[in-house]
Amino acid sequence: MNNNIKEQIGHALGALADGDFVVGARDLLAVLGYESTRTLADQSGEVDGFIADFPARNPNTQTEQVFCENVQSVRILFQVTDTEITVARRTLLPTDSFDSGNARSFLFVAVAVNGASYSRGQYALFTREINKRIHTPTVVLFKTATDLLTLSFVHRREHKRDSNRDVLG
Repeated sequence: MNNNIKEQIGHALGALADGDFVVGARDLLAVLGYESTRTLADQSGEVDGFIADFPARNPNTQTEQVFCENVQSVRILFQVTDTEITVARRTLLPTDSFDSGNARSFLFVAVAVNGASYSRGQYALFTREINKRIHTPTVVLFKTATDLLTLSFVHRREHKRDSNRDVLG
């Protein structure tokens, strides 16, 4: 990685602490090569709005309650599809080892949490709660009240007995 990219990443990370989380998250992801114009309009960022807009198959669970108690805001940043992945592939993965037949759509989500820090298990719980509601693989960027950042992703596979359901790992 060249020094210019490292400097851009450092600047983008610094801007995340000082400015608007959603704008900063998009800027950081753009530096890393992830950009898309596919966004969801009129998002309030409110947790209750997210829960209502993206209902879970089994609502009002204990994990949903923990999620609501700890999350300050949830915003879908953008969706990346085969088109953007193919374009990004030319700059991000210049080798022939990339499996272009495996490119799929996925989302980037920004989540601000109330606490100063959380365990890995708590971040996993929050990430699974988001992925239960959105049936597209989702990358979650968390920001704590003390400006710590965590990136999270859940492995998703088809349920062996019910092809209409996914198993989140």
